[in-house]
Amino acid sequence: MIDNLTKLEVLKLEFTNEKEIMNKSKLALELYLPVFWATNNSLNDMYDYALEVGEGDMKRANVMFEIFAPDKQKEDFLDNVDKNEYSSLILSSILSAVGQLREYPRYGMDYYTILNDLYISADHLSGESIAEKLNISRTTFYKRKKEALRLFSVCLFGYKIPELKGYLW
Repeated sequence: MIDNLTKLEVLKLEFTNEKEIMNKSKLALELYLPVFWATNNSLNDMYDYALEVGEGDMKRANVMFEIFAPDKQKEDFLDNVDKNEYSSLILSSILSAVGQLREYPRYGMDYYTILNDLYISADHLSGESIAEKLNISRTTFYKRKKEALRLFSVCLFGYKIPELKGYLW
């Protein structure tokens, strides 16, 4: 999970040109599922650990952890909580930016479907399958994919990430 978090640090950079922004946007989308699953697994592990410590009772786990856990263990646990929260906020921003594409007046649902089916959905579809699903040619698919990435970049780096700046760094 830490490796994936390090890759998401890329989102904090300032961008100077459209190509760089597009590359960072595509990277954010490509990292979405691996980071999502790593975060989910980490949260499940933390939950299982808490249940084990508290013998099935979360309130008891909290008390036991607070009173008896060594400082290093508390520090590591809280650090893990912070990393998971950071990852969750970034993932939420990515998902929200993709979702905003649906509202775009022209081809918005196509843009949403393209990015969702290529990057967000666990059931990845190929470009050809998405073109078929949308009943468009492959050429049109690639044009709309490029436009979808451009609009996603605006949503993510123009609105979503700036909203988090005061909170995350």
